[in-house]
Amino acid sequence: MAAKRQVWYNSDMNLILHLSPETTAKLQEQAAATGNAPEELALRALEEQLAVSAQAPSPTSAADWIADMRAWAESYRRLPIDAHDSRESIYAGRG
Repeated sequence: MAAKRQVWYNSDMNLILHLSPETTAKLQEQAAATGNAPEELALRALEEQLAVSAQAPSPTSAADWIADMRAWAESYRRLPIDAHDSRESIYAGRG
């Protein structure tokens, strides 16, 4: 009988980020200008991005998208002419 594995969860997460030299320079410049640690600025930027992402509208279902497209199409006036788009009418007289 296999021993049951015990899993411990930790709510903290440590990340190692590999930043480009340009991003590193910008982060260090802003940290020096604001008097904050670069790690604190990076954490704030991540938290702000996650907050913005959480507020993004959720994608609509296919049925909702179709209904929206039909409503959009119906919002335009119909032309008083019929379109002759059959294959025969498009290629008429071309051999």
